[in-house]
Amino acid sequence: MKRLWLASLLLVGCASDDLDRSVTPSISTGMFGQLTSLSDLAGRPARPFEGLTVTAYLGDQIFAMSTSDADGVYELRLDPGSYNVRIDGCVVDNSDAARSCVLAVIIPAAPLRQDWQTSIGGGFWCHGMCPN
Repeated sequence: MKRLWLASLLLVGCASDDLDRSVTPSISTGMFGQLTSLSDLAGRPARPFEGLTVTAYLGDQIFAMSTSDADGVYELRLDPGSYNVRIDGCVVDNSDAARSCVLAVIIPAAPLRQDWQTSIGGGFWCHGMCPN
């Protein structure tokens, strides 16, 4: 019985989500979020995606850029308005993937959280936090 309890404790510990989902922006307006990578193995939690560049375009001009930190967090200081935001290096292999790489967003007067998560099938934007 003691071994069963210990094995259960180890399994729960391995499957826990150690990803810190709390992100407090340092910007007063713009867009921020967390970039994560889902594991292709069942039961493995998402991990922060460090070093991805997020670029905001106003029309066809670059307006702002940010690179995700060790926690996968990025911030784009943007004025209120409409932007296209792209994950640089996102692979577009079909028409659905193109939508997953680029997000058309209207920035309000307060910071807007938009997370992005990659997996085997590409990636996707989440309004707020992405599910684990």
